[in-house]
Amino acid sequence: MIPVILLLGPQRYFSHGPFTPLTCAITSTPRNHTFAPLNPDLPYDSTWERNINVTVPGCQTYPLHGYAIAEMEHLMRAFLHNFKVGDEVGAQLVAYIDGKKVVDVAGGYKYWGKQVPYNEDDLQLVFSTSKSVTSLIVAWMVDHGYVDYDEKVVTYWPEFGQGNKSDVSISDVLGHRSGVTWVDEPVSPKVALDADALATIIERQPHNFKGETVQAYHAVTRGWILNEIIRRVDPAHRGASDILSQDILPTVAAKISEAGGIPPEFYFGVPDSELPRVTPLIGPPIPWFLYHLLLPARMQRDPVPSVMADAVLSRSSPPHKSLIKSFKTNLMKGIWPYSYNDPDILKGKNGLSYGGVTNARSIGTLAAYLAGNGTFNGHTLLSASTLATALEQLPQMEDSVVGFPISFTKGGWGKFDFFGLDMEGKVISPRTIGGWYGWMGSGGSMMFFHPQRNLAFTYVMNGARPGSLGDRRCRDLLRAFLEAYEAMEDRKIATASE
Repeated sequence: MIPVILLLGPQRYFSHGPFTPLTCAITSTPRNHTFAPLNPDLPYDSTWERNINVTVPGCQTYPLHGYAIAEMEHLMRAFLHNFKVGDEVGAQLVAYIDGKKVVDVAGGYKYWGKQVPYNEDDLQLVFSTSKSVTSLIVAWMVDHGYVDYDEKVVTYWPEFGQGNKSDVSISDVLGHRSGVTWVDEPVSPKVALDADALATIIERQPHNFKGETVQAYHAVTRGWILNEIIRRVDPAHRGASDILSQDILPTVAAKISEAGGIPPEFYFGVPDSELPRVTPLIGPPIPWFLYHLLLPARMQRDPVPSVMADAVLSRSSPPHKSLIKSFKTNLMKGIWPYSYNDPDILKGKNGLSYGGVTNARSIGTLAAYLAGNGTFNGHTLLSASTLATALEQLPQMEDSVVGFPISFTKGGWGKFDFFGLDMEGKVISPRTIGGWYGWMGSGGSMMFFHPQRNLAFTYVMNGARPGSLGDRRCRDLLRAFLEAYEAMEDRKIATASE
């Protein structure tokens, strides 16, 4: 492969998306990696609820299937565009407006180089998108009176207070301010299966910042801390995985089934019976990754984000300690993301920050509840008052891992005010600036909701790109969704004024 790349010239090869087949990179013209304008030759039937194929000239054909309302044509073209430029292997996309599902599609393949279609119900590890569901579980616990966001962790877990951690609150943990951004005793996937062992490691870990309140993204530790708190307060001492599978999802499934829908699936700990349904993660080719990692950002249009570069290249940096050092995956299983295909990770119940396995359809349903202020299809999962408390914004702080300010809510979701802007900072519409909550996973997945406008948007894929706060694919798709939504709203206003 490398000799072919050298023969072609680096610029020719690396100008394609990371998942462009090598034969395509050799024979086809590199595609524009910007979102707009979209290629007009992409097929789309605005009334479709069936299978279609997208053929990239000189490359291959990608199957796409599912459902989308006609008004979401713009979003569908953006979704297809990602395949055409080599940014996808397989992907799922779901969107809701006012509690109505307007998009539920999947496309591409489960495996790179094998033409097995990627379907809407295939399961996928979603990395830190798991944190959005963990925040939902904690909100449910708050709603039922088990914990309080403002209470100190030591109220429920006295041993946590060792090492200058006694003043840490539940909302501090959710907002990445607990002082346990990393652990000095690295955890392996085998150790992560043992909740008691994890609790002991957390207990004896000194505060990373000597008791000072510092926001520093907890890539893996947030879930370990929250899981132990949940075990302490639950009368049966169950962890978050069991609360979700035994208390939360069954009530949701019953109501969804009554309405003729598909019950959601979300696993912290995939049962053996469901492991064959999990699609393996696929990473970029090593030459592509190294090129974008090592070449100065000013010399390329798709650089690896600095937080990821620091995590890989600087062993003393906070990103390395948070993202890599604290959780030592088995390199015999491969490098990232292949190491996360490890059955010990997929079957582990304690990886609340990184180990959720689901699909876009399922987290779309959960996001629809949050978008509806806790209620979806007439069923209330969370009280509106608890969700309102959970969405109260914590004071914004510079994040010492990510390297720029991030707003978190008391309940642990990120709060984002920039998705009403295009990629050049131009305002799309005042109606959709601000009000977005949720989180994204390393590799690209996303679970977002907008309670003010009752919008929900979820995206899951198997082609994982190194990135922070998702990546260009999910942000472009969300922007296309907003543009399509704004066009719908404008038509309503125009019709009403006639």
